[in-house]
Amino acid sequence: MIKFFRHIRKQLLVENKTGKYLKYAIGEIVLVMIGILLALQVNNWNEDRKSLKFEKRILIDLHNTIIDDYTSLERSIKENELSKNSCEIILSHFDDNIPYNDSLAFHFENAHLRWKSSATISAYERAKSYGLDFIKDDSTRILLTKIFVGNNNFSETLDEREALYFHNSAVPILTSLFKSTEVALSKEFIEGNHIPYDYEILKENKEYRTILKTTVGYRKNTIWWMNYRFRQMKSLETKLKRTIDKM
Repeated sequence: MIKFFRHIRKQLLVENKTGKYLKYAIGEIVLVMIGILLALQVNNWNEDRKSLKFEKRILIDLHNTIIDDYTSLERSIKENELSKNSCEIILSHFDDNIPYNDSLAFHFENAHLRWKSSATISAYERAKSYGLDFIKDDSTRILLTKIFVGNNNFSETLDEREALYFHNSAVPILTSLFKSTEVALSKEFIEGNHIPYDYEILKENKEYRTILKTTVGYRKNTIWWMNYRFRQMKSLETKLKRTIDKM
């Protein structure tokens, strides 16, 4: 094709048709520029398609992470409810002067089981490193950051406060009142054979009652906060699904 155009230019010069030659040369330049622009446009389209595919994969990862997180959070809410209920059952046994029975051993242990659930931030960090501006909906982008950064940090702060109280204040008292208490630091709760040295003395122990009532308060706050986070995660999951379906 280039040889063909070169031949035409030479023929015009030989025939001394300078005007036509200039017009033809200009036309050829225009055609070349159009070709370059089309090539650039095609390249841009290809890059855009690659970017869109990558962005969709980021959103899918975030969507799957949110589903896993709120599923775990839902379980934590239920387990914390059971822990709170065990505290209240023990207190009611004390208040109603109900004799010791084997079922209380479960509640003595379960009362101090503590479940937490933090958002998995790996997918968010990948999205952040790419740049969150590709998410056009402001409410989705804001909620995303709120869940994976603000709420996550606050959850960790709440858990640290309860952990400090539990290990510094509760554990020393619990170990003096029960025959066997095994502190499982990695799981952040006490597990083991929770049989009191003396149930009658335990019923009248004001420090133990305070621990139970304080634990109920912690559980109520935790459950409220987890339910709040759960609703936010469900909302974000819906927004992400809607965005993915439009891509």
